Amino acid sequence: MRCDIRLKKPQYRLVKNVELEDVVASINTAQNFRELGGKQDSLFYWRVESHPQDRHFSPMKKVSTDIYLPWKYKYSSIELVKEKCEEIDTKELIIKYYSTFTASEVGIFLPRTIFKNNSYYSLEFRKHFEHIVSYAGTKTVSFSSINEAEARLMMVNYLLETNILMVV
Repeated sequence: MRCDIRLKKPQYRLVKNVELEDVVASINTAQNFRELGGKQDSLFYWRVESHPQDRHFSPMKKVSTDIYLPWKYKYSSIELVKEKCEEIDTKELIIKYYSTFTASEVGIFLPRTIFKNNSYYSLEFRKHFEHIVSYAGTKTVSFSSINEAEARLMMVNYLLETNILMVV
């Protein structure tokens, strides 16, 4: 079985002028989801490869059009892959995989209603200039992003951080 199948941009273009990076959650949000104990099983993965022997702190590295990461290694690559392989952590090479989700994959994690502190909160999706995901009740909690999957995964991360949602 071949490992690390690279995505060819024209082959995985979903809609004209829409890149795959625009319909999945960013590396930052995916990384946060993993740190919170989220299930690492999705259609696509961010593959992060670093070479620790070349330690060099560069304040920010550009990943895609709007994502910047503080990165500790001079030679790093971040890309979307379709298949998750074994992670590597040696002195010469570190390879990690972070599940990144489409909006429909993340939608499964979000409950329609939440009962907390004797109040009900209902899930709402809106799109104005950005995609807005919120739970409305006596108080409203909302997250927004140009990318719908990003907004939804930010909400899931919030629910995990506040222990409203158990590990998914």
